[in-house]
Amino acid sequence: MASENFQKFVDRICTLAKISNPAQMYDRAVIEVDGIRFVIHEDDTAGSSDAAIYTDFGPLPQGPERERVIYRLLDMNLTHFEYAMPYFAVDPMSDHVYLMARLPVDAERATGFLDGLAMYAAQAKDWQNSYFLVGVPDEKASRGKKNASLQERLMKRAGIS
Repeated sequence: MASENFQKFVDRICTLAKISNPAQMYDRAVIEVDGIRFVIHEDDTAGSSDAAIYTDFGPLPQGPERERVIYRLLDMNLTHFEYAMPYFAVDPMSDHVYLMARLPVDAERATGFLDGLAMYAAQAKDWQNSYFLVGVPDEKASRGKKNASLQERLMKRAGIS
């Protein structure tokens, strides 16, 4: 059963998004934003009430791009790894890619939460169009060339030369 805090959060989201019958979403909310499906539920395992968000980015491509797309998602998880950051996963049952995140539950910040869902929806549409491969060299084409190691990429990201 969802906490009172989470119920207030869902009520506020439903009011802002003009969704009727919020009580049916207390255990698991399924919301669509700009054609992208989100599943949201309460996660209180860490002692505080968070909203666990699963953004359905859509199916993995079939064919020769598939491996490259999966490696790109893994690379993004690795190089963007930080506390409380979203990360990618693949559901082997549906073959869909999900962006998974946790955000604190706060009914007063429901507008910002919906804005965040709209941002995730835009990212999902971008992924559906490009698989985030634009500007990423094809590994087969760049074999034999020195690629930056993870340590080098992380140092660059941190501004350390």
